[in-house]
Amino acid sequence: MATTFTRRVMPVAPVSKFTTSGQIVNANLITGIPDGANGLALSGNMLYVADISQVEEYDATTGALCARSPQGFRKQSVWP
Repeated sequence: MATTFTRRVMPVAPVSKFTTSGQIVNANLITGIPDGANGLALSGNMLYVADISQVEEYDATTGALCARSPQGFRKQSVWP
């Protein structure tokens, strides 16, 4: 009997922005993260979004992409 495997494709959820009281400011501040956001960090006005293979740096106000780490950056000693 043959066994088949299928890849379950998860829907990509956006990164949303809220006020400190929980009101939605922008429900779709950042969209299109292919593997979904696995971690977030905020430093000043920069939002760092980690997925399974890279880290992306976004402007926390506009959601504009500012920088992207190289694919497979974990194999490198320094991320420029």
